[in-house]
Amino acid sequence: MDGAYQSPDNVEYGETKEIDLVFTGIQGAKGNFEFVKTQEGLLVLDKSSDTITEAIEYKNNHYKIKLPDCQWRYFKPEQIECF
Repeated sequence: MDGAYQSPDNVEYGETKEIDLVFTGIQGAKGNFEFVKTQEGLLVLDKSSDTITEAIEYKNNHYKIKLPDCQWRYFKPEQIECF
């Protein structure tokens, strides 16, 4: 199955219907962010601008950073744990 269809909802659907879903390795473009957990918190490297920002935890294991255009970028735990 096309990797673009891989999501927690589709995986759960497959499990409930006893369907073994096999996804391709290609699942979209590489992300622009890398994460480093430190004792002080979470650092986010924006690879598009080579800037490092300390993330703000706004709820348990959910973080946000302010981008240069003053927009907020939010990160879920599963996005951070991938790295």
